[in-house]
Amino acid sequence: MADILIVEDEAITAMDLEHRLMNMGHRIVGICTRGEDAIYSAQKERPHLILMDIHLKGDIDGIQAAREIRMEQATAIVFLTAYCDAETLDKAKQVEPHGYVIKPYYDEALRSNIEVALYRNDIERRLKQHEALLSTVLQNIGDGVIAVDGELRVQFLNREAQNFLGEDALHKPLREVFRLDGVVEEEWQAHIGAVLSGRESAAFADELFLVSEGGRAMPVQIVLSPIAGGEENEVALIVTYRNLSRERELSMRLEHESTHDHVTGIYNREGFVREVFQRLDSDPDCALLFMDLDKFKIINEVHGHSAGDDLLRQLAAILRRALRPTDLVCRFSGDQFGVFLPSCAEEEAFSIAERLRETIQYREFFWEQTAYRVTASLGLAMVNGSERSLEHWMIRADEACHLAKEQGGNRVITADRSKTDYQDYHGRLRWYFRCLEALRDDRIALYRQDIVPLNAGDTPHCEILVRLIEGEHVYTPGQFLPAAELFGLMTDIDLKVLHLALPLIREELSRGEGPPAMVYSINLSGTSLSDNAVLEAIPNLVREHDLPFGSLCFEITETAAISNLSRVLGLIRECRELGCFFALDDFGSGLSSFAYLKSLPVDYLKIDGMFVKNLCEDRGNLSFVQAMNQVSHALGLKTVAEFVEDRATLERLRDIGVDFAQGYYFGKPRPFSSRFPRRKGEHHG
Repeated sequence: MADILIVEDEAITAMDLEHRLMNMGHRIVGICTRGEDAIYSAQKERPHLILMDIHLKGDIDGIQAAREIRMEQATAIVFLTAYCDAETLDKAKQVEPHGYVIKPYYDEALRSNIEVALYRNDIERRLKQHEALLSTVLQNIGDGVIAVDGELRVQFLNREAQNFLGEDALHKPLREVFRLDGVVEEEWQAHIGAVLSGRESAAFADELFLVSEGGRAMPVQIVLSPIAGGEENEVALIVTYRNLSRERELSMRLEHESTHDHVTGIYNREGFVREVFQRLDSDPDCALLFMDLDKFKIINEVHGHSAGDDLLRQLAAILRRALRPTDLVCRFSGDQFGVFLPSCAEEEAFSIAERLRETIQYREFFWEQTAYRVTASLGLAMVNGSERSLEHWMIRADEACHLAKEQGGNRVITADRSKTDYQDYHGRLRWYFRCLEALRDDRIALYRQDIVPLNAGDTPHCEILVRLIEGEHVYTPGQFLPAAELFGLMTDIDLKVLHLALPLIREELSRGEGPPAMVYSINLSGTSLSDNAVLEAIPNLVREHDLPFGSLCFEITETAAISNLSRVLGLIRECRELGCFFALDDFGSGLSSFAYLKSLPVDYLKIDGMFVKNLCEDRGNLSFVQAMNQVSHALGLKTVAEFVEDRATLERLRDIGVDFAQGYYFGKPRPFSSRFPRRKGEHHG
C-alpha cells in the first residue's frame, strides 16, 4: 500500500486517522501538527500521499504548506477540512490537490479519496516524465519543429527552429516567420489548409529553401502533421523541417570522392570516363592519351610508397600546368594516367604528347632532399571516324601505351602507326585471356624432362615444365608465357606450378617410383623474384610439404637474378636452410655473366642452349662452353648443358667435362604424372 504523512493539529483526530489508515494497510511515516513540520517531514520521508488539514495553527496553514511541498516534489496531497466555503476552496484549488475529505471522516470516502489521489498522482508523474522525454528529444533533434494553433500562430519552437527563425517567432503568424523561397504564399497557405482538412498529403516531395529573418536560405524537406480535435487556441498543426545542407554537402563530397583520385586530387577512371563521354557527342575531333611511368616500381621499392605517392602528386600538378585549360587529366590506377584532348588534330595531339614526355624526362622530382628522374611511355589514339565507342578508343590508347613501354619506354606511340606491332600485341592479348581462363579452370599442366648425369655418382635430375591445356591440345611456354610476362600473370603461374608440383613430388618420392634419389627443378620467373609476397610464399610452401633434403632445385635466370640481387640472395639463404638447391638458367645469354657469377651462391650452372646446338661445328661455341665449364668448376659449381639433340654433341660435352645434359636426345618432355594425361599433339610456338 502507500506511505502516508498525516498533517493534523487536533491530536484525537490525528490518532483516529492513523488507526483507520493502518487498518486499511497503509504505513504512517509521521504525524505533524504544524505547516513547517509538514514541509520538513515531506522532504525527509518522501511519502506517497499527504493528508493535509487546511486550517493549521501557526504561521503556515495547510494550503501554503502544500504549495511549498508541491514545488519541490510530486507527492499526492488530499486536503482535510471541516469547512467548504467558496473562498477556502478557491485558495485550495490553486495548489491543484488530488482530493478533499470532509470531516467527519467515513472509511469508504477516505479509502476512495486516497486510491483516486494515488492513481491521479501516478498518472501525472508518468505524463511529466513523458513530457520531459519528448521535450528533451524535441530540443535536441536536428530537425526543426514548430507547433501552430488553429489560427496558424506559432505556439512552440524547438531549439533548432529557434536558432534559425529567431526566438521572437513565438506567437507570431506562421506566414511571417516561415518563409519559403520560390513558393507563392497563397499556394503555401492553400496547401496547409488542404492538409488540415485531410485533402492532401502531409509531406512536400520537393526540396525547398527556407529563408531566415536575416535572409539566409537553407535547403529543407518539410512535413506537415495535423493534430485532430483541437480548439482554435490549441495546437492544430506540427510543421517539421529537415535541414538538408549537411546531406547536400555529404552527397557532394561522396560524389567528388567517387570521381576523383584520393592521392592526386585529379579525376579517377570513373570521373574521367563520365566527363569524356559527355563531351564526345559535341566534339568531332579529339584525342586520348594513355601514359605509364617507366620503372616507377623502383621508387616505391627503394623509397617506399610515401615517396611514390608524392611523385604522383607532383606529376599530376605538372600535367595540369602543361595542358590546355579545356583538357582533362586523370589517374587510372597505379602509375597510369589518362589525358583527353578536345578539339585537337593529330599533329597537335602528338606535339602535346611529346611535350609532356619531355617535361617529365627532364624534370627532377625530390623526396627527402634526394632528386630523381623518371620517364614515361605514352599511347595516343585519335578519336574520329565512324567508330564512336569511348571504350574502343581507350583500348587503342592503352594498346599504344603498352607498345611504347615494350619498345623501351620514354616514347610516344600513335595507335595506328604500326599494324604489325598491333597484330603482335593483339595476339598476346588473346593469349593473356586464354591464360586467365586456364588458371581459373585448372588447365595448367606439369610436364617433366630428364636431366641426365654424365659422371657416375651424380644424382639424376628432372626439370618440371609448364603447359597450357585446351581440350586435346597442349601449348608450350613459348606460346603463352610472353603474354603472361607482358600482362603480369607470371606470379600466378609460378605459384600455380608450386602448388601442383610440391605435393606430387612428395607423393612420388614416398612411393619410390623414381630412382633412389632425384632432384626436381622448378623455374622461377623474374617477376616472382621481384615480388615480396611470392618470395615469402616460396619457403613457406617448401616447409608445408616437408620434402626430403636435397630433392628440390629452383632455376632462376641470370638476368632476373642480377636485376633482383638482394632479394634473390635472401631467398637462396632461406631455401638452402630447407635443403633446396639453386641453378642459374640460360647462362651466357646475359650481359654480365662472369662479373656476377661470384656474387650468386648457386649450385648448378645451366649453359644456354644457343651455345650447345652447334657445338661440334662452331669453334666459338665450343670455346664458350669450355670457358663456362672451367669457371663453374673453379667456383665449385656443377654444369648442365641444354638442347642436347644428338650423340656427337653429347660426346663432345663429356670430353669438355660438363656434368649434366638435357635435351631431346634423351627424350621429349612428358606428363609429370597420370594426373596430366597425354593429349593428341603438342603445339610449339
